[in-house]
Amino acid sequence: MADEQLFYLIKLTVKELVSKTFALVCIVSPKGKTSVERFEAVVSPSPDTTAITSTDSYKDCANRVQKLILGGFSSQSSTNSLVNYLKTTFNNDESFMISFSHYLETNDLEKLKPLLQQYVVKILGRGDFESNLFVSQVTKSDLDSISSPQVQEKEVTLKEETKKPSSIPLDAKLVPFHFILSPVTGTSVGDLKKGDQILLKISPDNEEAEEVIESLGLKEENMILPCTGTITETIHNKDKSVQVIVMLADKIFATYTEEEPEVRIRMAESNIAQDVTIDEKRYINEVANSGERSWVIPAVIIIGIIILLWIFVVFFVI
Repeated sequence: MADEQLFYLIKLTVKELVSKTFALVCIVSPKGKTSVERFEAVVSPSPDTTAITSTDSYKDCANRVQKLILGGFSSQSSTNSLVNYLKTTFNNDESFMISFSHYLETNDLEKLKPLLQQYVVKILGRGDFESNLFVSQVTKSDLDSISSPQVQEKEVTLKEETKKPSSIPLDAKLVPFHFILSPVTGTSVGDLKKGDQILLKISPDNEEAEEVIESLGLKEENMILPCTGTITETIHNKDKSVQVIVMLADKIFATYTEEEPEVRIRMAESNIAQDVTIDEKRYINEVANSGERSWVIPAVIIIGIIILLWIFVVFFVI
């Protein structure tokens, strides 16, 4: 047992607070070596991404990553970019690997966290981040162990419920979406009710979502346009998170689970009002601009009259 190879198990979770984007990176590095044996990484709008604890194994993390990807809850392009960044760094950046191994050996987590987090930040962009880093030493058999069956069963059940609520027809399409936030004038997620219309943006994270985006005409110049959805159901979970299911069209639904019910989002009505206001402002500006130009003709007429009066005075009065 004393000769058994030990490994560092590194688990990093990152949450971007504004866009509500989550990332998970799990790394296995042999103790005493400057190398990475394997790793998993995913970027997703799902809060489940960062539901990792200090006791979760590498297998637990790998299973979570695969469920997010196969379930259509990962951000495919961002995930691919993050994986490529990390793969290139682990294979080619000697300076990084020396620092990485040194911080592991000295248990300097304060320096290890920003060293790893920089690659997630490159993908998510600038913002407000919350992150957690867990590091432990494990054996090879520990890497492939999984949580208790009860925990696994609960997790699978929760994921199935999130993916296909009972209120959605079996033959309907279900795609992930993002809320469009409105921190000042928006409505709290916890206050949403059936029949409300909200603005949202479909996440193009799988083929089905891409098909829905195309069928609804929501792609313009490689950009995904927002759309309106009618809430058909809100599910308030025991952990205080709220799952919102909306109908986009006949047999086309979208779902998102928000872990912070107080987050304010934009309603469809407020957007329409905003659009009208913008149109009104544009009209007023046009009128104002035309008003600025309208003084030219009256001024020419007045000047002409003055010249005629001057000529009349000079030649006829004097």
